[in-house]
Amino acid sequence: MYNVYSSNIHVIQNTSREEKQGSICSTVQAQQYQKWDGELSVKQIPFAMFRELLPAQFDSTDVDLSGQGKFVYTPDSGAILDFKASGENGVITGVKVENKETPIAFNEFEFAMTNVNERLEARTSITIENTGSIAMEMSFPNWSQLSIPPLDERIKGHAKIDLSNLAVLAIISDYIKDPAGEWHSDIAISGTLEAPVLIGESRINASSLTLTTLGLKLRDVDLKAVSNEKRAINISGSAKSGQGSINISGIFNDYRATESTGSIKISGENFELARIPEATIIVSPDLTLTIKQNSIDLKGDILMSEADFKIFAPTKTIAPQEKIHTPINAFFN
Repeated sequence: MYNVYSSNIHVIQNTSREEKQGSICSTVQAQQYQKWDGELSVKQIPFAMFRELLPAQFDSTDVDLSGQGKFVYTPDSGAILDFKASGENGVITGVKVENKETPIAFNEFEFAMTNVNERLEARTSITIENTGSIAMEMSFPNWSQLSIPPLDERIKGHAKIDLSNLAVLAIISDYIKDPAGEWHSDIAISGTLEAPVLIGESRINASSLTLTTLGLKLRDVDLKAVSNEKRAINISGSAKSGQGSINISGIFNDYRATESTGSIKISGENFELARIPEATIIVSPDLTLTIKQNSIDLKGDILMSEADFKIFAPTKTIAPQEKIHTPINAFFN
């Protein structure tokens, strides 16, 4: 239902009785020959009403948005908007990861949109409760309309993640338990919507992390990914498990290519690969994994320091009396 007045436009969103209601108020400061110049005020609009503009996994939230802005409209230039809004203490309730409902509480959400400088700009940030913040800003230098630009439109942006608590990883995945550490990313975005170029670094440092499938308890995890203007991603990482450690380094060339290529080197000593009721496996790998034309080539050696497998009855085990050296030369297509 919409209520409109000549000097003050007051819009009440038509919602069911079970949903919250809000208001959008607009005061026209000047009205000359098809020109509108005024201020826009949003008060307690349910964020859920924007679900159609969000990715499919964001079904609804419990937060209300309030904000202020200015607008100008003429038939020649269209709509020019400078608007900022924020919401506090909400819970994103519609996110699903691996078919699991994953409600995420946040302290503050901010959103801004403007095309005052003859280019469309948008900024958004979210502060997650007891965790950190995620922020993104995007501009389209050659696009000034208040609409979604075409896929070939140039973009310029920046994304930043600063999480001082990795508990969110356990929320979104059943395979991660008791993560403790930090996640920081600083990525510049360019190219086009269809073919973005990401330049920057993302790094995860975890003092402890458990992968439940293998009972793998990792310590001193340091994982880093660096992307460049050629769309290549260099990865490096290390972790400890049991009495040993493992190192990973490699590169993926052009992450947008139809046929991915790259190579990863994995080396380590006495690394506890699994500790579950059915098996305990400790290895010292020296492997090279090559990806080319959608095939995988794995070569190298694995020194198996310990391998205990429980077969049928829990009291019976089969364990090697000495270390096993296994050469690897495998090809997967």
